Amino acid sequence: MTGIETLTDADMLELHKQLLDDCARVLARHPPEIQSSVLAELLAIWLGGWPQALRGALLENHLAAVHKLLPHVEVNTPELIERRTAKH
Repeated sequence: MTGIETLTDADMLELHKQLLDDCARVLARHPPEIQSSVLAELLAIWLGGWPQALRGALLENHLAAVHKLLPHVEVNTPELIERRTAKH
């Protein structure tokens, strides 16, 4: 894969969608407690890559983004769960 600076906006959106679908498919196979702990650790890893002085603001911004996304996410309908747990 090339560096992010060579990706167009459309490429980045497609990559985002692919990664989101891949992660959702993996997480959907596990109970909510496992999903939560995995997401928490991934967030900690991401935050750990930033200088400590920035982490609080980054976490606040991240949580604000999550709150904005909540009204737009799909509900875990049986169809959505089936699609995300299907093997590709």
